[in-house]
Amino acid sequence: MVSLCHRLRYRYMKHAVLVNNCYPTTEGEIGPRSAELSYLTFYASSRPAKLTKVSAYLRKKVRRDIRKGHKANNKVSLLILKALIQSCHHDLSLFCRSTVVILQHMLDTRDIDLIDLSCDTFYVFCSYYEGSSVMADAGFTRDFELLVEQFASFAVYNNDDRLGLQLKYSGHRALAAVINASSLNTSYIIPLLSHIIPPLQYTLVSTKTSAWDLAKSVPSLDIRTSVFELQDLTLEWIQHLAAQTLSNLCSLANGTSIRATMNSLISNFDSDQLCWWPTDECTSVMELVFRSIQSQYRYMLLSEFLHQLEQSDAAANTDGTDRLAGIVAVVCMILNSQVQLLGMPILEALDTLFSHLMTSLARHGYLYDNTPDQSLSTAQVKQQSIQRGLINSIVGLASQSYYANQWNDILGYFFSRICMNPGNNGSIDGVPAQLYRECGLWFVDHFQHRVIQSANQQEQSSLPAELTVESWTPALELLNDACQDTRISFATTLIHFLEIVHEQKSLSKYRRGNAHFLTALLKKIYTWLSLDDLRIIDTKAIFQLLVGVLQCYGTFGFVRCVPFIFALQHIAQFPPANASAPAKPLSSQLFSRAIASITLQWLQTAADMFPLNTITPNLANISQERQKLKQNLSSIHWSEPIVTSLPTRTNDSAHTPLDMDESQRLNEIDDGHSVTVWIDRASLTSLMTKESTLQSTTNEKADLKTKLSMEWDSAQYNENGKHLRITASAPRDRKPKLTSDLAPDASITHDQYKKQAVSVDNLKGALAAQLLGQDTSLDQESGDVDTVSIQLDQILSNLHPDPDSPTGPSLIRPPYASH
Repeated sequence: MVSLCHRLRYRYMKHAVLVNNCYPTTEGEIGPRSAELSYLTFYASSRPAKLTKVSAYLRKKVRRDIRKGHKANNKVSLLILKALIQSCHHDLSLFCRSTVVILQHMLDTRDIDLIDLSCDTFYVFCSYYEGSSVMADAGFTRDFELLVEQFASFAVYNNDDRLGLQLKYSGHRALAAVINASSLNTSYIIPLLSHIIPPLQYTLVSTKTSAWDLAKSVPSLDIRTSVFELQDLTLEWIQHLAAQTLSNLCSLANGTSIRATMNSLISNFDSDQLCWWPTDECTSVMELVFRSIQSQYRYMLLSEFLHQLEQSDAAANTDGTDRLAGIVAVVCMILNSQVQLLGMPILEALDTLFSHLMTSLARHGYLYDNTPDQSLSTAQVKQQSIQRGLINSIVGLASQSYYANQWNDILGYFFSRICMNPGNNGSIDGVPAQLYRECGLWFVDHFQHRVIQSANQQEQSSLPAELTVESWTPALELLNDACQDTRISFATTLIHFLEIVHEQKSLSKYRRGNAHFLTALLKKIYTWLSLDDLRIIDTKAIFQLLVGVLQCYGTFGFVRCVPFIFALQHIAQFPPANASAPAKPLSSQLFSRAIASITLQWLQTAADMFPLNTITPNLANISQERQKLKQNLSSIHWSEPIVTSLPTRTNDSAHTPLDMDESQRLNEIDDGHSVTVWIDRASLTSLMTKESTLQSTTNEKADLKTKLSMEWDSAQYNENGKHLRITASAPRDRKPKLTSDLAPDASITHDQYKKQAVSVDNLKGALAAQLLGQDTSLDQESGDVDTVSIQLDQILSNLHPDPDSPTGPSLIRPPYASH
């Protein structure tokens, strides 16, 4: 009986003997005894059931050695634990909790040697652990979270001395090990983010260098490197490690993890430890996150911050203004990063940004300048940052292009907001209508310039978006707006659009134009000339618009505009008897001379552009004769760009070079010379019909001479404008044709068109006719029909097989049918 008890006790203590044998027994011996350690690992791997006992005994021994201050034994214990993890990693779930508890005891010592060895052991543990016990063992889950929290506390150690840097590095090593663990794809990583992200975030905001630059400026750091192997350990080196860790976390995260990451980042900036203002800190961290996320998830970052933007209220308090400034700065960074956001809700984002900008504009009454101003208070500087961030975000939408009509949809949104009717108080969304429209037009102008930049940068790639003139058609009514500044701003923006589409070869394949837009534009210009407050600047804008038509439409636009040009000359030459509008503020003679000047100048510009050599001498003679008779406005440079500016805090309104004062000056110097030299339409039309470059505009409806001689806005002119089409290069005989005329022959009676009924008698004939592809009557008895009918008989007979034949069940004769 005693022998039996002794044997049982030996069997119970064998794992303890094997563990104790691994510790050094002689002085000066470092590390575990290799032979005994090999036997222990073999014993544990061959008997997985013993792993729980081995780890439990090792945990008790570690606790006892820490209490007695046996530092050397604790080092050996960590090496033994590391060897067990490597050799028995398939059964790691059997002793994972003991491993975590042992590491917790080691970290509690605050000894840098033990902490460094613990980091090595923890790295090996994370490399093999697959998360099988996560959420299944509540005790292990709690202990593991406490362990990660301990490592995170080291990563934000306050002191920057040598020991402080070593502790920070050890903490970041452990956090990087958690990120690289194979259990990252499990849902358990989400609760850990509240412990992992804050130390990474605190470390990155403490530097002035961009977090993305920190992550990419050095090669990937090896977190297996011991802290004692880094002799030149610096805070910058730790910041590099933090940036790479956060980048790896975002690159491996899925949609659920990304939302949890964003919530943690935003919550930390809302806390007292971090702040949204100045915005450099939050944009630096968010840029790293944005560029590290997988491309299919990047839109989620923008959606989250747009949601935060809708919930922010800058008028609540100072903290709300700081938060709004930071959120706007992040949105601006995302939309101007030249990174495509597939799946991004373009119009929803545009509506949110534009609405917030108009809210700010209604609150302050003006926009802040883009240049720094030392006279601004802190609150004004924040408002300036918010406004400029919203403006740059809206313009940055031009770099996002992933469907064909996207740019046109954005322009259509702008024009729909600009063309809104003001309320009873003359405002739109709380902003004066003139200021609201000028700001919207300023956005359109800058947006289309950004489109050009985006097209140039992506010229080698397949850019799907198109920029067409059709999107401008609903907004042409602004050319007749009662406010001169509004119509001049719109005309200038449209002029820029026509010019850049012509000048940029990268957009030549996206340029589209139709006669509907051109006809509507000419009608609005004609109405423009009858406004009461017409000035020289208006006629200058009209001239540049007509030149833009030449650039966009080419010879077709020239031919369509020639009748309009002579209609303008007719107004200047024979003004209506009740036309009192040109007399305010321009005199009738000055109005007539301005219209005569732009018509002649436009024809000369077209002759030089295409070129049209036959009419050049004729136009030059008219110009010289008018100059001799002082009938030209030589002081006006018609091609000089019209400069407009956005109303800002230091610039209350958008002034133009030729405003009311300039028109008044022209009235004062008017010498009273009326225009007597006019362009002869008949002779000029005869010369233009000889130009080969204009012959391509002819079609079947009208020849070139007829087009040039039409009266503008007549029925013939409007009907001819509907035939702009794309013609095929293939010969006419290869085009698809109808098999017969659409109109029936009058000699055929109604009875002959009567459809013949299909019955059982003529079913075979009808099917045969369809198989032959001929227009055969249902009762036709031809050789081909007979042949096909025989084939149909065979097919139909197969549908009714012999009942006695050994065939399987079929749908025609189901097995359950009664006989």
